[in-house]
Amino acid sequence: MLSNPNHKSKHLNMKERLISYTNLLDQTL
Repeated sequence: MLSNPNHKSKHLNMKERLISYTNLLDQTL
């Protein structure tokens, strides 16, 4: 279950989205 690549990819995508979101916030501020 832990070595599921799909789950890993999903988690990474979530992290990346959060990073881009914070970057966007930084630009507005």
